[in-house]
Amino acid sequence: MVTEAVLRYGNWEKVIRICNIPVAAKMREAEVLGMDSENLIYQFAGVNHFHWHKVADKDSNDIALTLIDKLFDNSKGIPKNIYEIPYFKEQLQQMKMIPCDYHRYYYRFEEISTHNLEEYRTIGTRAEQVKQIEHDLFELYKDPASKVIWRSPLSG
Repeated sequence: MVTEAVLRYGNWEKVIRICNIPVAAKMREAEVLGMDSENLIYQFAGVNHFHWHKVADKDSNDIALTLIDKLFDNSKGIPKNIYEIPYFKEQLQQMKMIPCDYHRYYYRFEEISTHNLEEYRTIGTRAEQVKQIEHDLFELYKDPASKVIWRSPLSG
């Protein structure tokens, strides 16, 4: 939505759009499945951070349910900026799809809201946290030769 607004109403000739959630999901899921990501077929539905996906093996066999089972045994790779609370397994099994990690804000609203209010009281609003993260990132990116992988101080 932000990119769309920038393109429609901004006076910028070039805009870089970044949503790394699908890329991160593909890497995490291949590892959880013990497979090479090149041997997996993904079908994404939705836009940017509001998407779901299905996964098939290289022979086009749907393996979403297998992946859902394995994801519930391994929470590795959930972005650090998203409170780690699992989805309802039965819900994902019924959908036969994996939602973007940000869907926790919708599907687990009560738990996420409680956590966010606690963060607000202790380390600041999400906007304040993002402002600091962006500041740190832009400082890092000033050096085009940098090989440093940035880690958020909020990562825990």
